[in-house]
Amino acid sequence: DPAYQRAEFAQQGSGDELYQALSVALISNAILLAAEDVLQPDDIDRAWRVGTYLQQGPFQLLDNMGKENFRVALEDAVKARRVDTAVLERVVCWLQSHSAEKEAV
Repeated sequence: DPAYQRAEFAQQGSGDELYQALSVALISNAILLAAEDVLQPDDIDRAWRVGTYLQQGPFQLLDNMGKENFRVALEDAVKARRVDTAVLERVVCWLQSHSAEKEAV
């Protein structure tokens, strides 16, 4: 695998902040696509994997990160003015509704 496809590539040294910022941007934008019914989460993951040759899509990253950890990282991004509060509200709303759907199944 090329170096950029390994998780440790973006996590070296001060890259932790960069990795988190990129992960939050990727996952939140994927959630916005799902919230607008552009694509289903599985389709977004599949398109991401095909287009980037990476092994995980944004929703798989979210599952690995955990929704609560993601929410905290998203709130940190809002505080750092990297993400707008309107995006935070829409993403959190989708996460809550999506969690409720999974619990009902």
